Amino acid sequence: MHTQIDLEKKYSKQYLAKEMKLHMLEYHTELFNLTAETLLTFMDKDHDYEPIAESNREVLTHWNQKDISPYDVLASILTTVAVAGRTTLQDIVSQLVYLTGTEDFKSACRTVGQLISIVAASGLIKVEKSTLRMVSLNFEIDKYFQGRLATCMYMPPALIPLKPRSNSDAGWFITKKSIFLNKNHHEGNAPLHWLDTLNSIPFSIDLNMLKYDEEVDITEADKLKNFMGKRMTTIRTIKEMLAHGNEFYFIHRFCARYRAYAAGYALSPQGNDYRKALLNLHKKELLTDNYNF
Repeated sequence: MHTQIDLEKKYSKQYLAKEMKLHMLEYHTELFNLTAETLLTFMDKDHDYEPIAESNREVLTHWNQKDISPYDVLASILTTVAVAGRTTLQDIVSQLVYLTGTEDFKSACRTVGQLISIVAASGLIKVEKSTLRMVSLNFEIDKYFQGRLATCMYMPPALIPLKPRSNSDAGWFITKKSIFLNKNHHEGNAPLHWLDTLNSIPFSIDLNMLKYDEEVDITEADKLKNFMGKRMTTIRTIKEMLAHGNEFYFIHRFCARYRAYAAGYALSPQGNDYRKALLNLHKKELLTDNYNF
């Protein structure tokens, strides 16, 4: 179990985000301090538009009750943007609504959007003037975290069978995710036993496939760069699995129609032809004429 936990710490974005947030809180540069103070000033001042004023008062009350400082809020915003990479404003807002402590999603999105605009005005993040409003960090993070971000793109397979504990806990120890993909989560009845069965099937790397490389026909520079990045992720994941004995398990999650999908990209029994060919069932059986097909 400890080996599995160490593996998750190495690749989990959620664990990296906690580590990075603590690092962000240590910045305390003049710009960082000024931006945090501006966030508090905005939330604390009287607004002519009463819905905003009331919403901000509720959020401040939540911050006080939970002992959340404006530095915590700023570090959370910067960490979320850093871990997400260059992504849409909508994505960042949806990931940060928890900061408000309110169940009014529309109000929470508005508040978070206002907080992000303040951080963007400080120059710490950049919001592109495009249709999707792409967001990215506007300063260089520590080289250690740059390297960690490169390895945290996808969770690798598990080293032991992981049992889903509930609808909101797919089985990982460090990374908490719903058994449902995307925004399909619910707390109704779900066949956890079926996921448990799928999660218990051991796989291994087909060593004969290691002599072959994935063939693609890509000429565009951006697409080729993206492919090479994913290729390195696959190679790194293969090395990781081989280093741990070449026996591993996939965690599965449901779509809205209860079709089960193996988590991860680098290795997957539902991946493209090359990725499927990399896998063998770990427990082999010799098929003879005694089997009636």
